[in-house]
Amino acid sequence: MAEARRIHRRALALDSHVDIAGPQYATAQLDPGIDNTQLKCDLVKMAAGDVDGVFLAAYLPQGACDADAYRRAGEAAREKIQ
Repeated sequence: MAEARRIHRRALALDSHVDIAGPQYATAQLDPGIDNTQLKCDLVKMAAGDVDGVFLAAYLPQGACDADAYRRAGEAAREKIQ
């Protein structure tokens, strides 16, 4: 186990999919900078697990597949990450 920990600490560890938890994400209500019991991933948990970075994902429900729907989906995603 010690060897696995050593390798993990030396490697770049990324979580490739962390869902943004709604419009309150990164506000006082859902602060990812503290050990937040409402979040599966926050900076405290990342540090404890030696995770170096994450890719945030903006969940959007499936809808129509046309130009207008893609435009609306883009707007909704940008709204979630601003």
